[in-house]
Amino acid sequence: MMYFCNMRIFYIIIPILFTIGCAPSRFVEPLEKDQWAVGGSVGGPLVEFGGVGIPAPLSSIEAGYGLDSNLTIYTGIHTTSFLFGTGHMDIGATYRPLKQKGYWPNVSVSGTAQFAFSPSTRSFNFWPMIDANAYWNYGKRRNYFYVGFNNTFILKSGIDFDRPNDQRVLFSPQFGHVFKATENRYQIFAEVKLLGPYIDSEDAFVPYTGILGTQGATGIYIGFRKPLNRKK
Repeated sequence: MMYFCNMRIFYIIIPILFTIGCAPSRFVEPLEKDQWAVGGSVGGPLVEFGGVGIPAPLSSIEAGYGLDSNLTIYTGIHTTSFLFGTGHMDIGATYRPLKQKGYWPNVSVSGTAQFAFSPSTRSFNFWPMIDANAYWNYGKRRNYFYVGFNNTFILKSGIDFDRPNDQRVLFSPQFGHVFKATENRYQIFAEVKLLGPYIDSEDAFVPYTGILGTQGATGIYIGFRKPLNRKK
């Protein structure tokens, strides 16, 4: 967002949108067994600028490892936050309990723990997240598109100025597409996330905009991923 996920103002400007808007879903499709992948993304909630909605330039880098073909562990570093003095990272895992059969999709579930720390104010925050996605592979390259949702759990009882936190579970639908180059040499992905669509953001300090008007915010992200030691 416009405050770049800075913990010094984390408790001032709509923290409920900050927590779910810093990065897209990670590794919706698990990697192959013993495979590594690295990548990065940029994007965030749409902010009105000159009458046009543009994604906030939030960036992150990621790395993942396939424990087996249905289970991938990963970590991410939110680089924009680091540039503004806040350490922000996440660790998690994606598990695929169901594989695609005809028109029935693959299903994957991800659990993520996010951590943020501001040395200047000695502020620490932690919030867990759960993603569930259905995705469909298609074509020779096994590209895929997906739909799903994110649940972010806010553990703190207060938001700012001693106000209570009324949003302990934040639900956000999402959909995206992953394009794979020949022999999966690299991947390009894009995601749209409806951030807190039931939350009124009309009075927010940051002029959020999106397809639902003043209800929450619309996040747009693009990214690049490089599978390592890939199988031919």
